[in-house]
Amino acid sequence: INKDITSIEEVNTDPNKYPSINQMDSDGLLKRYAENGEMIKRNIDYDLLVKNYDREIIDEIVALMAEVLTIDAEYYIIEQKKYPTALIRDRLRGINYEKLESFLLDFSRRNKRVYNIKAYLITSLFNIPATADINLSNMVRNDLYGNHDDEKG
Repeated sequence: INKDITSIEEVNTDPNKYPSINQMDSDGLLKRYAENGEMIKRNIDYDLLVKNYDREIIDEIVALMAEVLTIDAEYYIIEQKKYPTALIRDRLRGINYEKLESFLLDFSRRNKRVYNIKAYLITSLFNIPATADINLSNMVRNDLYGNHDDEKG
């Protein structure tokens, strides 16, 4: 996850970097956005998730995922690399309850300020399908055996 502080100038100079649904014409986009939101809610078992976690946070994550799945952008910048939108969308479609829960647990432990929450979430959501299981295993090991700062890795 890119934890570097991003300046406001950098964020505002490239409209393709993090486009917003508000910047697009509404010709069919709102319908696609709603459909994508419903598909995401099914994938993540939304009703169960909001019983266990903050509904507002879940709703913001669902909205961001639906936005990325809806808006036609050429690419997204993740960890200072350009990734085609098709790859980002494919990864987001692979997020289920367990994988999102792993992110939420990790996020709840975060004690440092996130300066660009949209970039952070897109990066985190992109990485979830590839890292959620090992991340959860790491958290469990740390909880069981303690934090060993002298160990590298």
